[in-house]
Amino acid sequence: MRVFGFLLLLAILPGVRAQCYLEGAYEDCTVCWSTVYSSTEDTTGERSIAECPASIRVTWDALPPEEMFEGASYPVKYSIQIAPALQNVTLASDKTTTIAHANIHSCVASAGACTPFIANTPGLSTHTAELRGDFDATGKAIFESDMTLSPEMYTIIGHVRFYEPNALDRSLPPTKIDACIGLQRTVTALERTATALDVVTTPVVEPSSLPVAGIAGIAAGVRSNSPPRPGGNPGADGWLLKSTAK
Repeated sequence: MRVFGFLLLLAILPGVRAQCYLEGAYEDCTVCWSTVYSSTEDTTGERSIAECPASIRVTWDALPPEEMFEGASYPVKYSIQIAPALQNVTLASDKTTTIAHANIHSCVASAGACTPFIANTPGLSTHTAELRGDFDATGKAIFESDMTLSPEMYTIIGHVRFYEPNALDRSLPPTKIDACIGLQRTVTALERTATALDVVTTPVVEPSSLPVAGIAGIAAGVRSNSPPRPGGNPGADGWLLKSTAK
């Protein structure tokens, strides 16, 4: 069902085709989703996907390591570079920074395509905390996030969102741009060793601390394949020890 959902998502996007990390796990080009809104009441918009133009590029500045282990924290750096002369960045009506959102998404690879629109869902997609910021004078912004994951194979994407004026009508809400770069990593489970808490022990009870009935009750549950002992009595399940307690 999850795979079907992801494939359906890709199928209904106008003009969608495999791009960059969506096509190859180690492609280093950037994918751009553009969402155009037709009015201030339009909260869904019309979304399209393509490889980003040369004026928009997301890069890994410090990659997650090739070997990753469950529970460990890994700092990852990623950045976005735009050409200020070509990308007219603007603020969305409810935003205070030119970069409205940046974080890392780690999607379970077997579930299908990893997009910036998959919610933070246990067992499906893990998000780092949302970051915000501004482009500097050269059109660059750098982010750092810490990743901690459970054992699984993941598609990991660096996601940056900003807005630009509607290309056809500037009176309409600005167009949302979601730029992503991706790669794959496998997180390995740690080998576990037994600890004192893992060992289950049965308390030893001294016979002298039990009444006669207690000793007989314990003895009744003991089967012996050895020859009868002197003074022993045969029971239904074997020879039972005879108590000599007075």
